[in-house]
Amino acid sequence: MNISKLDISPDNTLLATGFTDGLIKIWDFKSGKLRATFEKIHKDLITCLQFSSDNCCLVSGCEDRSIIFWDINEKTHSQIIVEGHYGCINSLVITSDGQQFITGSIESSIKLWDMAEKYCVFTFEHPHLEAVTALAITPDNKYFITGSYDQYIKIWSVETKRFVHKFDKSHPVTSLDVSPDSQYFVSVGIDKSIKLWSIEEKKLIYSWEEAHEGPISLVKFTNDNQSIITASLDKTIKIWNLADKKIGRA
Repeated sequence: MNISKLDISPDNTLLATGFTDGLIKIWDFKSGKLRATFEKIHKDLITCLQFSSDNCCLVSGCEDRSIIFWDINEKTHSQIIVEGHYGCINSLVITSDGQQFITGSIESSIKLWDMAEKYCVFTFEHPHLEAVTALAITPDNKYFITGSYDQYIKIWSVETKRFVHKFDKSHPVTSLDVSPDSQYFVSVGIDKSIKLWSIEEKKLIYSWEEAHEGPISLVKFTNDNQSIITASLDKTIKIWNLADKKIGRA
């Protein structure tokens, strides 16, 4: 049994881990003590985990196509969407105001959901040529960004639900993240590269080629907007300084 996904609560007090068998565990981030175990609901590999902005809810997505809402305080699930997509759910993000969430799937569809009522508000049909593998949303909730193995990265408007911009073919994307100031986003892929993009100027700012020895699976901005953290299948985690574009720690 291996960890397939993790997330840290917005207040940095909780760590959620999802496993390949559908198990989910909640940990105290500082002490490392186990706070809760959620089991026997998901039947397959956990593909998505996201805490709500108020730290009260954890949303999980799974290869079995289900989406589950977990009540952190009551330590139980509050609601289940049995079939959120026709295929495996690859990515999930929650808006910072906690009113909506967005999911992307292997059959190349994106859905916008109402967080309170748990119903689909809008479906983006075939936004990419291949599976939607990564999602990120700007902290100001203005745009969300999608990545795919088709090597295209696209920006969409949350309010109008319309396509805004498509970047030139870049790389097969595995993970995306947006800077805390909503000005930039970073993408990583199976080609082992890291790319930094400007949202306002809609262009590539910098690219780290061969950043890892294996495909890069995860990327995150630090809260101070000064660095990015990457994790790879080569079993390394690296911290990159944005000021001088060099690796800080590995």
